[in-house]
Amino acid sequence: MAGICEVLEIPYTHCGIFGGSIANLKHKTLELSALYGIKSAKRVVVRKCDRITVEPMKRPFVIKPISEGWSHGVFAVLEDDTFDISTYDYPYGDILVEEYLKGIEIDVAIFNDKAVGTMESVITDRPVLDHEAKKNFKK
Repeated sequence: MAGICEVLEIPYTHCGIFGGSIANLKHKTLELSALYGIKSAKRVVVRKCDRITVEPMKRPFVIKPISEGWSHGVFAVLEDDTFDISTYDYPYGDILVEEYLKGIEIDVAIFNDKAVGTMESVITDRPVLDHEAKKNFKK
């Protein structure tokens, strides 16, 4: 949408074409963030075509589709889960496997290079703030 607005010279509110493109590729966002000293969980990119049979890191970890938004396809693999990477069907394509970091999720709004607000994400009994937790959140 940002690209269409740019071409048609329609003003819009958004991070822009480049920012939106990078943000849609989680692993690239993390690589770029690291250049600015922002730390993140250890991670491994697993391509659907690799069809790995051994888990790429020690449990617990989180599986995230590389380019899905709103936490679609995100789930945690905990110590005692029956998850088997060799039978995973990669419904969203390539994945990012990250070490599981227990804690809270905080969003920060930035405007003109200044933090203008922070928000702690909803509390849930799920191990990660996934699509189902967001979709079923009741105020």
